[in-house]
Amino acid sequence: MIAKIYLMLWVLGITTAGVLYLTGNLTPFLQVLFGLLTFGTLMFGFISIIPATFFHGTKEH
Repeated sequence: MIAKIYLMLWVLGITTAGVLYLTGNLTPFLQVLFGLLTFGTLMFGFISIIPATFFHGTKEH
């Protein structure tokens, strides 16, 4: 479940940044903001996704 949320965060962030870039609205402030959000998303992955996958295994249905 949490891996799906993690993937959707990446898809949403990349899509939003792409749309803003293509429309010319990606200002330097928004670039810094997206950088901070990317860093936060990476840390979210380090803290929740990686340990859950490697130490607890994946649920097999």
